[in-house]
Amino acid sequence: KGKSILLLGPRQTGKTTLLKKLAPNLSISFISPRERLRYELDPSILADEVKAIADTMDTKPLVIVAEVHIVPHIIDVAQELLDDKIAQLILTGSSARKLKHGTNFNLLPGRVMPLRLDPLSISELPSNQLVLENLLLYGSLPEVILAPTPEEREELLEAYVTIYSEEEIRAEAIVRNVGHFARFLELAASESGYAVNHNKLSQDIGVARTTISEYYKIKEE
Repeated sequence: KGKSILLLGPRQTGKTTLLKKLAPNLSISFISPRERLRYELDPSILADEVKAIADTMDTKPLVIVAEVHIVPHIIDVAQELLDDKIAQLILTGSSARKLKHGTNFNLLPGRVMPLRLDPLSISELPSNQLVLENLLLYGSLPEVILAPTPEEREELLEAYVTIYSEEEIRAEAIVRNVGHFARFLELAASESGYAVNHNKLSQDIGVARTTISEYYKIKEE
């Protein structure tokens, strides 16, 4: 429909794979340290690049910017491009906590269509994958679903949690003690399906009950 989009969703749900099906006039990913540093030093570079492309076209160029939460000031440049109707933008982000709580983050209300890409739903799964026990144990991230053996699924999920702990928790300094949070993840997983007992978890881990409540909030986000 020609609208600009803010595509949100957890890591590894397939946002990048989906966007590779398109043919953008400019595609940028802040996962790349070189790209990230370039735009962190001068976010206005994006406006210059897009305007240069637009000057050579009769229609608005399609521009993809992946993981916008990593360079939040780029959103102000995106707003300028949208207000001036220079380009159609597809922006993606996977850090829900940074998007919700980042003081510098502008979600462009009224300027973009917010969409979500979550793990695969029941209707999207092949019939041979509709095994309740497997879905409860391993979830439905596309790469995990496609893994041929339980061992490979467990390796993928272990790597997923490690990256989450390192990049989302440690790098953002969301919790003071990553060790306590890692222990919480293990115990919270073992309690899955039961009524949550904050007091028991706080005693087992050695942190305050209020800290357990905050850990659950972090995990949900």
